[in-house]
Amino acid sequence: MSDGPSIIVLNDVVHHAAILEVARRWGWKPVGDVRRGHFVLASERFTASDGTSIEYLEDHTANVRFMQLVGPGQRDIVRRLRQELPYYDEQVLLREVPQATEPVDWIRGLSRLAAYRPREFSTPYLALWSRALNHRDRAVRRAAIRTCYGCPWPELVPLVAGRIAVERELRKPLKTLAQHLERQHAGG
Repeated sequence: MSDGPSIIVLNDVVHHAAILEVARRWGWKPVGDVRRGHFVLASERFTASDGTSIEYLEDHTANVRFMQLVGPGQRDIVRRLRQELPYYDEQVLLREVPQATEPVDWIRGLSRLAAYRPREFSTPYLALWSRALNHRDRAVRRAAIRTCYGCPWPELVPLVAGRIAVERELRKPLKTLAQHLERQHAGG
C-alpha cells in the first residue's frame, strides 16, 4: 500500500445504518457530511480517537459504497472493518471483472474498482480499462468512460485517444473525457 488513503469498498448489503453503528461502537466522532448532488457523492466524515479521518461515501451513479481513511490508524481500522463488514476485495475484482460475461457485472466491477484505483500507474488497471473501453457492449464502454474520470495516469490519455479513432456511438463522451484528461495532466 502507498502512503495514500486506505480504501474499503463495501458489499451491497452494507448500508448507512451499519456504518453509523460501527462509528458509535468504535467511538468515532462525527465531523460533517455532504448531501448528494448531481456530481457530488454523499459522504459522512468521522474522526477516530487517534486522529484518523474516516469518510464514508456513496456513489449514487453506480450504487457503490466505500470508505476512505487517512491517518495513523487507517490500516488497522480497515483491517478491523474487513473483519466486521462484508466488502469487495480489490484483487478478486481485478481477476473476476475481465472474466465477466454479463455487461452488468462489468459495469458494477468497474465502478467498484474506480474506488480502489491507485494513484500510481497500474498495468492491471490500465489493461482492464482498455478492455472495457473496447467492450462490445455500449453500456460497458459508457461505464468505462465514466470511471476513467479522476484517473491520475498520463498513460490513459493515448488509450482514450486511440478509442476515439474507432468509436462510433460514444465518440462525443470520449472526446470530453480526453479533453478532461489532457487538462488534468497539463496542470489545469
